[in-house]
Formats: sequence, structure tokens, C-alpha cells
Amino acid sequence: MTKINFGNRQIGFIIVLFSVAFALVIADFTRKVESLNAVLHQNCSLPDAVCPFIGMPYQATVGFAVTGILLVFGIMLILISRKGEHLEMEAREKTEAVIKKLNKDEQKVFEIVRISGAVFQSELVEKSGLTKVRITRILDKLEAKGLVERKRRGMTNIVTVKQ
Repeated sequence: MTKINFGNRQIGFIIVLFSVAFALVIADFTRKVESLNAVLHQNCSLPDAVCPFIGMPYQATVGFAVTGILLVFGIMLILISRKGEHLEMEAREKTEAVIKKLNKDEQKVFEIVRISGAVFQSELVEKSGLTKVRITRILDKLEAKGLVERKRRGMTNIVTVKQ
């Protein structure tokens, strides 16, 4: 079974489409009720001010109000998700710019961490061929730049790419 993941933007579009369809159904229903009321009003002996067959039914007004709220909510979801996507893209571009400015050893260590996903700091020493002190200093710099983070696990650190 395939799992479908909808983002806020897709949910917003679904809500907008649903609210438009709902508004069309309410409008059609209201038009039919008003045409029926016009026929019933002809046989009504009450004055126009109190005749229940004049004007739009309150249910239609409530339906249009709920539809309007749904429409606004859907549009807000679409706009907010676009802003979030834009901010994510800016953050990604900034990160890429920082990565390009790294020196050779820093890039080497960062690539090992990025490819591994999570790696023990002692493994970095083995995989990179650099000294423990050099790895520690490089990780300090990468952490300061917001590229990686170290999590203490007993007597060692696990290094992961910061997200």
C-alpha cells in the first residue's frame, strides 16, 4: 500500500477547490429555493415584511459564510507554504555558499559526515586520515557555521549534518 503525503500547499488547493464546489452547490440550492418561494409567496396572505417566503434563507447565508472561511483558510495555507518553501530555498542556498568557502580538510570532513548521515567522531579520524586534534578543531568550525552538530554518546560523539 502506497502512502500519500500531502503538504500544506496541496491541502490548501484541495480546500479551495472544495469550498468553490460547495459554494456552487449552495448557490444552485438557494436559486431553486428562491424560485419555489416566489411561487409560494404568491399564495401567501401575509404582508411582505413578515412573509417567510421572501429573501434568502438563513441556511444559505450560513453556508456561504462557512464556505468563505474555508476559502480564506485554503488560500492562507497556499501562501504560507510558498513562503516556507522560499525560506527553505534561501537557507539551502546559504548553506551551499558556506560549504563552498570551506577549506580542503573541512570539505573532506563535511563530505564524510554528509555521506554517512551520522558518524562517530573516532571514525572521522580513521576515514579522513587527520589527527584527533585536527578533527576536533574542524568540527568546532563546522559546528560554529551551523553545518554539523555533535551529540555526546558515552565517551564519544556522534556527528550529524545539522538540519
